[in-house]
Amino acid sequence: MFAHAVICEHGETLATPQAAELQGGFSVDSTDSSYSESGLADHISDSAGRGFLRRGCLRADAALVKSRSCQKSLARGGRRRWSLVGYFVVLAFIAFWPTPVDKPAAGDLAVLLDLLHRNGIPEWINYGFVEASANILLFAPAGLLLALTLRRKRWWQLLALGAAISSTVELGQLLFLPHRFSSLQDILMNTLGVGLGLLVAAVLKWLPLSTARP
Repeated sequence: MFAHAVICEHGETLATPQAAELQGGFSVDSTDSSYSESGLADHISDSAGRGFLRRGCLRADAALVKSRSCQKSLARGGRRRWSLVGYFVVLAFIAFWPTPVDKPAAGDLAVLLDLLHRNGIPEWINYGFVEASANILLFAPAGLLLALTLRRKRWWQLLALGAAISSTVELGQLLFLPHRFSSLQDILMNTLGVGLGLLVAAVLKWLPLSTARP
């Protein structure tokens, strides 16, 4: 059996390879004349260099992944903000149109409701019910887009913001549009629509977790 000498990083010589392993050394065969001290230094340098390069590559890869993730997050946030802006532009046209937007279809809707009532549809499904339902559906996207865009806000803050937007709309109709009709019922229905949108956003938030579970 060949005798072994162990050279540590601090220049000490240990008796056993196990002790060298504990202190971070390297074992070499003393009978191998081709493995000189300079060769051992090159081996240590190469190993350290490769380790440094590996760590550098891993850090670069992690930074690249983080950068791409941030870019995707910013892109999604930009699309949500533009969707919210586009929705409010459409909402402003509908809310501040000089005359009710449903006025051209009011006669046809009344005829349709009368036909439905004669065929068994309950009487409480009338023009007022359709109008209230339309207000709820009109403001539901507001709650959804606000929840997706202002992710750090609590649901009650977003609901209060939706109620404030609805109140502003109704106040503007009352002050500047004599042919529009504002009421507290409209504010309530619009706020319910915002709440419906917030509920949909909450369902969408937890949907991936629920589908991933067995």
